Amino acid sequence: MTEQTPTPAAKTFTLKEPKGMQDCAPEDMLKRDWVLNTIESVFKKHGIPKLDTPVMERREILNAKASEETNKQIYDIMPRTNIDEDHTKTTERELLSMRFDLTVSLARYVAQRNIRSFSRYQYGKVYRGENVSKSKGRFREFLQFDFDIVGNDIPDMADVKTILILAEIFTALSVTPSFSILLNHRILLRSMMMIAGVPSALQMTCCSSIDKLDKESWEEVAKELLKKGLDEKSVEILSFLNPAADRWSLATQTDSGDVPAFVRRLKLLESYIIAPERYYEGMADPVDFPTFSEVKSAFALLLKVFDVVSECGYGNAISFIPSLARGHDYYTGLIFEGIFQDTTGKSLGTVVGGGRYDSLIGILSPSMGSVPAIGFGIGFDRIVSLASEDKWRSLGIIGGRKADICVCPVGFKKDWVENVDVMKKMLRIEQRFQNEGFRVHLWTERDCSGKKTFSALKTMMIPVLVQIGEDEIAAGTLLAKRFSVEKTGGDKPVSYAIDDPQLTGVFRGWIEEGAAEFNKLMEEERKIAEAKAEEERKKQAKKDEKERRRREALAKKEAEKGAGEAQPAPADAQ
Repeated sequence: MTEQTPTPAAKTFTLKEPKGMQDCAPEDMLKRDWVLNTIESVFKKHGIPKLDTPVMERREILNAKASEETNKQIYDIMPRTNIDEDHTKTTERELLSMRFDLTVSLARYVAQRNIRSFSRYQYGKVYRGENVSKSKGRFREFLQFDFDIVGNDIPDMADVKTILILAEIFTALSVTPSFSILLNHRILLRSMMMIAGVPSALQMTCCSSIDKLDKESWEEVAKELLKKGLDEKSVEILSFLNPAADRWSLATQTDSGDVPAFVRRLKLLESYIIAPERYYEGMADPVDFPTFSEVKSAFALLLKVFDVVSECGYGNAISFIPSLARGHDYYTGLIFEGIFQDTTGKSLGTVVGGGRYDSLIGILSPSMGSVPAIGFGIGFDRIVSLASEDKWRSLGIIGGRKADICVCPVGFKKDWVENVDVMKKMLRIEQRFQNEGFRVHLWTERDCSGKKTFSALKTMMIPVLVQIGEDEIAAGTLLAKRFSVEKTGGDKPVSYAIDDPQLTGVFRGWIEEGAAEFNKLMEEERKIAEAKAEEERKKQAKKDEKERRRREALAKKEAEKGAGEAQPAPADAQ
């Protein structure tokens, strides 16, 4: 008897996406496409061209001006091994890495071609090895949407234009109740570093610490600065930048005459930096720190940006934040971040970051010298994750109509799918109404019973049902009716010739009537969902309160126990 070889055990696989990366289902793509098209429409309105670059760059390019923190997040690609025709192996010497943003790729693009005046928008996947937080829309692979202006005879105009375009994008998206654009200037931060006596080698790492003040307390940041080598006096001076300090909240109050809060906050920092005992014209300008005239120009630019942006109707949407630093090492001037806010004005996280980077292109191509450049990157996935269900519902992306017309066979058994005449007629009808601009859903299930189609049309909110049976196939006609949830299926179907020109107007009327009915149904379902959610919130609140009381009682018991143990022993027991 021949011995049989045992069948090897089937290999099991871990079926999930790589950490920090995500699949995008069709319903997710509808949301993403809407966000992408909304942003892109703003750039098209301004006549700005589109660019694309490789997803990988030479490693030396990415490392040229990335900060220490950014370098830790770069994904390096293993060198590729080639097998030549003579079967020898050679390893490519070109070291590649995945791009972590689109700005460096743009700088390489214009430096490679010696372009001195250029603007573009671009979107594509970027990669960063950072901590993952799906709730905050933070991933390792994500789509970034960039806008940049390279070169400009009037750099201030480019700064203003960039902020205005960003404000237009936020307004067009309107995914949350409000938004804010936070502004600062790298020269002002460097001036504060000079006043505090921070060595130039520690500037960037100290700025990174100061930048955390939107999430951490001053006490935590101060400890970090001390660990980095600053003395207590330097840390005390830098505490002036703490946005939570009373001086900044007082400057933001609205009872100070007609001077806007932005201007009051800016003047507060200006009075500190340019005070005679700290920074005045005529003092020796230290190496690696800004001159007095550069500091004055930085304040003037911020005032100009506020003045022009206010004139265009977005003055209330921008704020001056003295601690804003941004992480990239290549920023040289104006820096900014864009945040969405909830109904209370609380930040929902940064979704846009950018600034001026006049030295990056020159680093990649020294012969070009300093090339003015400014731009921003949009955290695309964060925007998608922040939009509420109500927003998507109002756009019809969720809970909305999936198609205008459903074409379905009628009077057949489940073997209708083998009937070529049915298939030909259904596809002919689909084509006819698609050419009229209707969205057509073609029935593709074996079961075409009334109960099945009723359930499907209700779920997809399709208001027009077109049916074909054996009689319709023979006569070249179709049966059509307006589907109605309230009438449990709608009126009786009416027979029309397939090419009857009046069908277009009839169907548009039915779609309008059906939309009103479905909207009413959606509103009723929304109220039911809200009531259930409110009930769940109340239940959770009761649980939280019960847990709080339990912990308080436990803490009280522990405190009483500790107090008893701390009592001195009675005299007669000693």
